[in-house]
Amino acid sequence: MRKEVSISELVPLFREILSKGGSVKFSPKGKSMLPMLSDTGDEVILVKKNNYKKYDVVLYHRRYDDSYVLHRIVRVRKDGSFTLCGDNMLLREQGIAQGDIIGAVSRFSHNGVERSADELSYKFYSRSLLLKKQLHWITAKAVRTFRGK
Repeated sequence: MRKEVSISELVPLFREILSKGGSVKFSPKGKSMLPMLSDTGDEVILVKKNNYKKYDVVLYHRRYDDSYVLHRIVRVRKDGSFTLCGDNMLLREQGIAQGDIIGAVSRFSHNGVERSADELSYKFYSRSLLLKKQLHWITAKAVRTFRGK
């Protein structure tokens, strides 16, 4: 039997398990990581990493609204902070600290198909998705500049 529990109730347990080298499996909610993940039964497995890098999908604590969010790292800044964005989002969140990250997705299942974050097809997907978004951001900025806004 499955029981739905708030992620904020689980995070202290997640942190403890991950700090001891374990992994955590849960079903994410929301639409920000579509099409990779939906909230209709997809699952992710989180692990703790020493170094998070661009393209990792991480669960992190969003301090301004005290929520927990699963988004992709789109940039690692020189100061060690991260810029994150959901695959289905355009707004990037900057200044995410290493300490705000709970763990990274190592495996996930989507529509019943299990995948590894190390698979070549997944790496291609994540990089092409980010490239598409970067082209969108550049185009949008060029249009705003051209229009003088």
